[in-house]
Amino acid sequence: MTDAERPWCCPEPRCVIGSQGDDSGAEPWSVPQPGRSFTCFGRAPREVTFVYDGVDHANDLNVCLYAPTKGMLRFQMNAADLWILAGDFLQALKTMSPDNYEAWGPPDRPARLPASSEVVP
Repeated sequence: MTDAERPWCCPEPRCVIGSQGDDSGAEPWSVPQPGRSFTCFGRAPREVTFVYDGVDHANDLNVCLYAPTKGMLRFQMNAADLWILAGDFLQALKTMSPDNYEAWGPPDRPARLPASSEVVP
């Protein structure tokens, strides 16, 4: 990952970025773009373990979401958390955007992701 590919507002410069997506296709990542929203997924430089009600929860991934109106949101999680979220997002798309879900494909068949202009409101 080069500096040009690291988001300009990355909260953890030691993170090893694995995947990114945005709504504009604008480059480079290192420069803010008006109205640009994006997601970034990466491996944290070290595992962080939280203890809640006596249960350890180890996180080794960073999931960052950026929206111009909200700023940067960083979540520390692990692969199991990410799989749960993936299923939740797919179910939400199927329920709340059924036309797009059918048009762009349920997870059992390959499909390209729609451009934002192609999504049915």
